[in-house]
Amino acid sequence: MELSKGASVQTGGPSLDSLLNQLKTTQGSLDTIQNQLKTPNLKFKRQQQYLIKNKLTDANDHLRSAEQKLGIDDPSKRPPPGAGPLERFISLVSDGQNRLQQVRENLSQMGKKGQLSPRDYLLIQIKLSAAQQEIEYTSVLLGKMVDTLKTTLNIQI
Repeated sequence: MELSKGASVQTGGPSLDSLLNQLKTTQGSLDTIQNQLKTPNLKFKRQQQYLIKNKLTDANDHLRSAEQKLGIDDPSKRPPPGAGPLERFISLVSDGQNRLQQVRENLSQMGKKGQLSPRDYLLIQIKLSAAQQEIEYTSVLLGKMVDTLKTTLNIQI
């Protein structure tokens, strides 16, 4: 009988609280990725390097778009030349965390002053959702890599 009711539709648009919660969740995912990257003996295959680099770069691009909508113009930080994949990924994660922190601070200031329109809230929510999706994919991929490494290291010959 409950199926005939249909799903409840949220009629209200994104709010300051929902965006701040989304930022908090995304920052938690980035923390998880950073912890996974610190796993000793973690090695990447070429295709894994490619996927992780692309996903983290795309996430940072989405976060940069959200920053621009809030009026923040912060250039991206590049990893040092000749850095290995692990250093590059940690650099991308750190850059993403810094961007999330700036978005959170500006969003809460502008939201309390009423300087954002519902259109701006929606655009920021879309950009954050896209970044969050890329980050979650990366987290799952790294989680599987860490699990495989732990399984391999636990095998006794």
